Amino acid sequence: MNVSYKVGSVGGGRAYVDYLLKKAIESAQSLDAAARYYAGHQQQPEPAQPLDEIGRAVFAGEVRFSEALADLVHAEMRLHPPMNADDTVAMRERLTEELAQAAGRADCLANIQATGGTMAAQLRPDIDAALAGRLGIDLSRPLTVREFGNLLSNRRTDGEEIDGRKRHSAHRSVADTFGLDAAALPGVVQIENVLAGRRADGAAPVDADGKPLRTNVLASSLRQFKTAIGVAAGAEATPDDIARVGADRFDTHEYYKRINATAPPVGYVDIAFGVEKGFSIAYALAQTEGEAALIRSLVERASAVGMGYLEQRLGWARTGAGGTGEPERAKMGWVSVEHFNSRPAVDIVRYDAKGEAFTDTREVPGGGIADPHVHRHNVVFSSMLTESGRVASVNLDLLDGEVKTTGAVSSAALATLAREHGMDVVLGPHGEARLASIPDWLRDSYSRRTTQGTDAARDYAKEQGKDWDKAGAVVIQNLQVVRSLAAEKKQMTRERITIQHPLGLRRQAIEAVAHA
Repeated sequence: MNVSYKVGSVGGGRAYVDYLLKKAIESAQSLDAAARYYAGHQQQPEPAQPLDEIGRAVFAGEVRFSEALADLVHAEMRLHPPMNADDTVAMRERLTEELAQAAGRADCLANIQATGGTMAAQLRPDIDAALAGRLGIDLSRPLTVREFGNLLSNRRTDGEEIDGRKRHSAHRSVADTFGLDAAALPGVVQIENVLAGRRADGAAPVDADGKPLRTNVLASSLRQFKTAIGVAAGAEATPDDIARVGADRFDTHEYYKRINATAPPVGYVDIAFGVEKGFSIAYALAQTEGEAALIRSLVERASAVGMGYLEQRLGWARTGAGGTGEPERAKMGWVSVEHFNSRPAVDIVRYDAKGEAFTDTREVPGGGIADPHVHRHNVVFSSMLTESGRVASVNLDLLDGEVKTTGAVSSAALATLAREHGMDVVLGPHGEARLASIPDWLRDSYSRRTTQGTDAARDYAKEQGKDWDKAGAVVIQNLQVVRSLAAEKKQMTRERITIQHPLGLRRQAIEAVAHA
């Protein structure tokens, strides 16, 4: 399986939740009814008690909590007058809790209704109870959208600070660390000073309090500076690299962007697991609900194996000054979201009410046909809970060298699980688990939308007696025709493949496994 990760800031938690859930719903709705069902469709619960209507009004802001509570207390006292003062206090506490729960149910219901009946987010099933308690997670019900967003902003589900969590401020820019001019390129001497671990003027780097920078902080800033001047990761800068920068023969735009960037505190880490194209095609063209459910189950279980391996590597909390102490084992939590197709997205920098920058991921509009791409986002909370009860932050340095290994582990799990169900799985050219029964022509047909669009456009240009590579602008004017050709090509592919489904498994056997 292909594994990638994305780090998000504390300010962008809610924006990323909106993106994940919106894309999960749209990708599920773009498939047939069976796919939508197995994407997590649930019946919308109907309010059964008058208290639920009051809770809905509180959630919608139609009435304040205190006013609703006062009315409830008054009605209760009329129906069941309390015997003494203690009974009155107990009654008020009970009604306060019941009203809060009713408002919470209204939040869940609004989420389900807004997403067309889909609860796309799934909390880690075996999350540590102590960690869940520290984060304010109610394990008796699903997370609401608001709670999900708060968790990704490194807060409790109710939006309050996590008890025991140390608050972090944004990291200093490389320019501030090394005393570089934020609007001018450094000279050769300045570059040599920075590469030697000194400020541009030759002085020792210090923090905001004038104290020497910790070794790990200095090393991180130095790595970012090397990247800014075009030095490959893990490599040392050569005299030619220094001369190239001094002569302004490199990407200056990238340089200024990197040295002036300030990294806000981490709110979450999204670990995404994607299967090889053949599994996505088998899911998209499944002829029965059982087949679609089986593919989803395989991806979910293989992803869980990968996350289990990754927790063994990431679940360690730093101790001591600057992390120099003996690391301590820690429990991690995450929420998983399934996506079933591939659409291009772009990250937009926005600013919150405090002026802090955060990334807002938005899908690129285009109206084209999405390719089937079954993948699973596992959004890891920034805060962990150690065995001693201390709240610690995920150490992203431990991700170095583990992403590809995690992909190999999850690919091996996927292959093993698929073979248990009679699928012929082989090793792909990039080490991925590949369905042998999916022909290459079908993979090409369901390749990236850009590839499909280019092929369709080139065919259209040839029909018009033109060369696409020389007259691409002319063909772009006929975009609707290009999209129509791509859609027709995909429909022809669907009709051809439904003659014999690539899984080649007996229907009863698949359905028996899927419903077991």
